[in-house]
Amino acid sequence: VDKTNTTLSLRWDVPTLPTMCDDVVFSFLRFTYRVRTELNMDELAIETVFEPMIVIYDLDPYTVYDIEVEATNQFTTRTVGEDTLFGFEREFRTLEGVPSQLGEVMAVTFGPKHIFTYWDPLTESNLRGPVENQAYFTFQDNILLSRVVNTNFTYNRLSPETSYELGILVNNGVLNSTTLSTVINSTFSLPPRPVLKEGELKNTSVVAMVTLNQNDSILTTVGMVIQQYGRPDTMQSSDTQPHDILSLPVTLEFTFTGLDTNTNYTLFTSGTYRNYSFNEYILPVISDISPSTNFLTADGVPDAPNITLASDGVLSWAKPDDNGATISRYILRYVESGVDDVITETEDLAATSTSTDLSTASYLELDVEYTITLVAVNAIGSSEESEAIMYTRREKQHQTEIALVSGISGALVFIIVCLIGVIIVILCIKKIQNREKIKLEYTELDHSNTPLHFKLEKRDGNGTRTGTGTSTNQWESSDI
Repeated sequence: VDKTNTTLSLRWDVPTLPTMCDDVVFSFLRFTYRVRTELNMDELAIETVFEPMIVIYDLDPYTVYDIEVEATNQFTTRTVGEDTLFGFEREFRTLEGVPSQLGEVMAVTFGPKHIFTYWDPLTESNLRGPVENQAYFTFQDNILLSRVVNTNFTYNRLSPETSYELGILVNNGVLNSTTLSTVINSTFSLPPRPVLKEGELKNTSVVAMVTLNQNDSILTTVGMVIQQYGRPDTMQSSDTQPHDILSLPVTLEFTFTGLDTNTNYTLFTSGTYRNYSFNEYILPVISDISPSTNFLTADGVPDAPNITLASDGVLSWAKPDDNGATISRYILRYVESGVDDVITETEDLAATSTSTDLSTASYLELDVEYTITLVAVNAIGSSEESEAIMYTRREKQHQTEIALVSGISGALVFIIVCLIGVIIVILCIKKIQNREKIKLEYTELDHSNTPLHFKLEKRDGNGTRTGTGTSTNQWESSDI
């Protein structure tokens, strides 16, 4: 046999001639064939030919045919009803043909970007090929998308509130059907866009609203989310829990707090769509967000400064974020540590400053421990206080050699000072009063021509300061 999807070309062997019948006239040899199918056991065709071959046309693709052939000559006799002259029955199947078009394609919309389609497979007779090779090509508006072997397909990444023509083409492993089976369906709309509630946009909070109407009955719950503009990693839900949609129309409010001041934000309504299940299919629950609403939070007070204290008493900080309003000044707050009911004192510092030397701060008493914080101020108000530090201002110590130029040797003066320090202080004061010269020699000076001032303190036996004196002139270090 040679075959196509609609023809069978058959040949067979001529029976061996009987040895005792050499005088048989073979011109009378003829053949009769008959054709049947499994579905129709009646004879579809019966023909007589005089050659051991035949071509049968107009057969169905991928169909099994039963074929028998008998040989007769002029001597053939047949008893009435006898049917034994046909040879063995043989089965032949034609090749695959073009599949029929699929039946109805069903479609279910279950989101603003999702449509689910499903259909029944073809039988072997309609597929005109092996059912196990059955596959499908999916189309969207006549554009080929993919090949699938299941009898369903989900179209996603569609545009919200848009109508689509969705098509399916069947394949039997060899040939495709010639006509698309199509269905037209539309996607749902996105949740409504949120709006800001009038007067509720602050520097660190906002209240937003969304209004739902009958077209939004496809939603089961509605909430709101927010993120800094262009930063999906900062997305967060509102302080208000999502609302179940029980009746329409309705207007819902959502509050967001803890926002950054002077910052661009993007606001979305989030919605969950109704669940769908039918036949053996359970479609996933879809959630999506609305078009965005953008806004800018108002200016705020500066961030709290971050202060550090060096070992030499220099307090320093970096300029904190001003949150939209320029810093106008800093306020240094200091209060005596461990003492109740003490008023906190303040000292203003310039807006351009980034450090101050506490060791020379005259507003801090010597040998008193203070708790110190720093505050930044702009037109909106004052920042939070920085973290507190503890500081005690001490008298600066210098290595000195003292020599009294009054006719008394330096060694003797040293012994006298060690033994009777109080008397020496009195003598020194008297010498100053008598305009006697006292020379103080500083051996660790900074030779940078920095102006120097000198201060003398008087203390009693308990160490309590009883008087001070400060030089009225200044000297350059090179003059000392």
